[in-house]
Amino acid sequence: MSVLAQAFEHSSADKSVKSMLGTIFSLPALIKTYSDEKPAVPLKLNGSNIEKRRLTHLINTLAQSSLGKELLENAAKEGYTLGFEYMPDAYGYCARDDKTKHIALNPLCGDSSLITTLAHESRHAMQYSRGLPFEFLQYNIATEAKMWRAAEADAEASAAFCALELRALTGKTAAWNKFSEKTPKTKKAMKKILSGSESVRQLRAKQDVIMQTAFKSWFENTPIVDLYEKGYLYSQLSRMTRKSEKDRAEDYKKYPMNKALTSAQIVQKYCRTAEGACYFENDPNILDTQQEMSGITDDTRRIADKFFQLRQKETGQAPDTSYENLPSRFRLSGLSLSEYQRNGSLSLSQTAAMQIMRHRLRDRG
Repeated sequence: MSVLAQAFEHSSADKSVKSMLGTIFSLPALIKTYSDEKPAVPLKLNGSNIEKRRLTHLINTLAQSSLGKELLENAAKEGYTLGFEYMPDAYGYCARDDKTKHIALNPLCGDSSLITTLAHESRHAMQYSRGLPFEFLQYNIATEAKMWRAAEADAEASAAFCALELRALTGKTAAWNKFSEKTPKTKKAMKKILSGSESVRQLRAKQDVIMQTAFKSWFENTPIVDLYEKGYLYSQLSRMTRKSEKDRAEDYKKYPMNKALTSAQIVQKYCRTAEGACYFENDPNILDTQQEMSGITDDTRRIADKFFQLRQKETGQAPDTSYENLPSRFRLSGLSLSEYQRNGSLSLSQTAAMQIMRHRLRDRG
């Protein structure tokens, strides 16, 4: 099982409680009445009949969006299951490894929030199908820094477009309103390029610029960019430098850091519209143009230097030089995840991503 799945691995008792809570918070008396519909996309649904009716409603709502339907169809084709799971501080997650393919949603959250969560997590499922690794540190430092941040920014861009498309299709604003409440920088950026009264045809004609704008706005939230770098790079490398030489020998095999992707290859793999075209086709090197997208902090640079010096001494393998010329993002913030939450710098979906990384580090010891 991958560390992503391990992050949400629970005892059978925990699972029973979570399933029970999922049923309770899907009861019509607490939420709303859901009709017995047929899913527009044949995802395998987990849970009680009550839960399945609510999940079907979410699927059928999202499937009205052209991009949303593509994401759901990909998840179904890849064999993902979908279910509810109580989570105290997250909207949902996508778990993927050699044995697990699962998307979980938090039944405590309202439907308008879960629609975009389903889009976001289904986008991660698509990224995995396009080659996003199940483990960290398979690529060199420069690629890891850019790739994982780009994957999250792309998932948010996909959720944003789905919410906008649903607004234009149905006239209902709840999904977009909830999404924009959680992502004020995206909301502000969208006001500069959209009037709010665009038709579906007009939105689809602007899909490239909409997704570019949402993607870029994710990087404007420096605290979340910091936390991703800390989780994917700094903490991983720091943990390995503190291990014994014997334990590091196993890590050298598990985390080879010997592959590379250019910025253009990253966006070509993951940043695609519903029609399959890269939405950065006219700017394929976007990840190299902004400090927040391509840079690493001095803290990460120092711990990487230390790690590769150890690896060279213990194995004779040459250091990774891919990050030498990356721009500096200066220092990692010293704030903890809980402090970021109190300061209002992170949305619940961003908090969920950070919880995944925190569990990954804990599971790795």
